[in-house]
Amino acid sequence: MNTLTLLSVGFRSLGLHLFCFFLLGATSGRGQSWRVVGRPDFSVGAGYFSTIAMNQAGAPYVAFGDGARSNKATVMKFNGADWVGVGPAAFSDGRFYDGQIAISPAGTPYVVYADSSHGYRASVKKFDGSAWVSVGPVSITDTTAHFTKITFDTAGAPYIVFSDFSNYADLAGNGRITVMKFNGATWDSVGRTKFSPSTVNFTDIAISKSGVPYVSYQNLRDANATVMMFDGADWVTVGSGDISGVQADDISLAIDKWGTPYVAYTQCDNFTQKATVKKFDGVDWVVVGTNNFTDGIAFNVRIVLDTNGTPYVSYRDLWRGGKTSVEKFDGSNWVFVGSPGFSRGYAYAPDIVINPIGIPYVLYTDYAHGNKVTVEKLDGSTDVVVATQDDEIVIHPNPATNQVSIIAPSVINDLAIRNTLGETIYRHSFYTKQACIDIALLPSGLYFLQINGGVIKKIVKQ
Repeated sequence: MNTLTLLSVGFRSLGLHLFCFFLLGATSGRGQSWRVVGRPDFSVGAGYFSTIAMNQAGAPYVAFGDGARSNKATVMKFNGADWVGVGPAAFSDGRFYDGQIAISPAGTPYVVYADSSHGYRASVKKFDGSAWVSVGPVSITDTTAHFTKITFDTAGAPYIVFSDFSNYADLAGNGRITVMKFNGATWDSVGRTKFSPSTVNFTDIAISKSGVPYVSYQNLRDANATVMMFDGADWVTVGSGDISGVQADDISLAIDKWGTPYVAYTQCDNFTQKATVKKFDGVDWVVVGTNNFTDGIAFNVRIVLDTNGTPYVSYRDLWRGGKTSVEKFDGSNWVFVGSPGFSRGYAYAPDIVINPIGIPYVLYTDYAHGNKVTVEKLDGSTDVVVATQDDEIVIHPNPATNQVSIIAPSVINDLAIRNTLGETIYRHSFYTKQACIDIALLPSGLYFLQINGGVIKKIVKQ
């Protein structure tokens, strides 16, 4: 039985109107579709420089410049029912510029950003359980920092990378790349400061499992993509210095568990501006799949790898009206993940993470809805995980024969039931904190009830 037939039977069995299935389920050939996590457009105002990260338990966190609060930094997380603030909103001194959020191996959220109140110098803060506190001095850098990014080594030490602007009058020596590491008390440079041969854009950083830092960037000498690594003494170029051979924008870096670096970028070749991914094979950089694999122009390209090393790329898809698309490499070709162009409207700066069981989450700011922040996740057959911190949700009776009542601490915007194969057989929005479902015609057995895309509870039909 294919997914369409199965879902149709499931909806008829539960007494729901069949048209609900066609609105909510008929998208991907593999029975997978993108679904909003919690509320769409959950930020109070516009979100600028929005970014997403995920902790080891699979909880997504987002950081953004809060348009409702003078573009200062705000962080929110999804608690299984709704998006809630992490500490006070608007906690930065000035505007949050070129920022990124990351979660340490211990589960602590960190943000790095250029702070407008401090000359756009780099700042790093972490959440201590009640407030956002500076990691080291309020201003880490002595100079203006652009394209700030943050990551951690396996021991939990934070590293940041940025384009280092110390003197705008000195364009020849300005905007070069610097990496710093926090030693527990102060931030130290990793190798030389300003070690790139030229001014850079689109910096990114990743650290291999063996602890080797890598950086990627666009060098403005010829606008090519470049990757360098720190060999313990100095920064050295990985493979050929010019990976792309043509202008490369929106460069993103990832390293698989075997230590292989990947870069994704928009390849500005004959005005096509399509996405390309390459990996380092130990000798040089080789194309993953084909060059220019997207259907049309791709902006804001981001790459992430799942635990099996499969590369996923998210981007703003101008072929589809500027909406967000995600593709993955299946070993032979780049294929769409769910429906292409799935975002609710024109999407700025999509960002992507993958949870511990391989489900991608994508953040974007929604132009059609005031540039507010929305997160969507792939709703597929692998998304069956039992939550453990959900004591506030009451299901009664359980086991049940005819009906199940659900009481939740917040509004049930989305409720789904899946069988043990992970197939969605029921979905409905109630917009109340209580719901009652008729399960009389379901076959006896174990099912999984998911609320608002997060908390999952077991229910047993007798």
